[in-house]
Amino acid sequence: MVELTGYHGTIKKNAKKIIEENHYKLSNKKDEWLGEGIYFFKDRFWADYWARMVSQNWHGKPAVLKSLISCKNEEYFDLDSIDNRKKLEKSLKDFASTESSIGAPNFENKKEMRSFYCNFYANLTGILVYSCNFPRAGFDDLGFPKTQVQYCVRDNIAIKSIEIVE
Repeated sequence: MVELTGYHGTIKKNAKKIIEENHYKLSNKKDEWLGEGIYFFKDRFWADYWARMVSQNWHGKPAVLKSLISCKNEEYFDLDSIDNRKKLEKSLKDFASTESSIGAPNFENKKEMRSFYCNFYANLTGILVYSCNFPRAGFDDLGFPKTQVQYCVRDNIAIKSIEIVE
């Protein structure tokens, strides 16, 4: 089993609704970072940052939810692993070489392409949780590059707990 703690930044009104319904809404825009799903940060720092950003646009107080994410080993896919990226690439090449790929979408940008590939591979293999480390501009005070790990949970079934963190 894989167990992860994820932090979800939002506004208080949405956080209360998520807890009340015990259910997150899946994001399904065609250019999502890791395809359709519920997005979490590995570190609370980035969830706090995101909550502050969206609170300005959504006109509400920032809030962060903490969730336990759990799935079988074979349902978890770490995109920081070169071996896993090679598996993904091979499945896409196999798909592209078949007649079933006729009519594959044209992408407006790399984000749409990445999102499509993540959705395709998850549907093909039963992936329930993706993780990936995304670079941020600059370096921290210790000289390490700024990065953020994001989790994409493709179904609420993998969410085992939800709580507001203060």
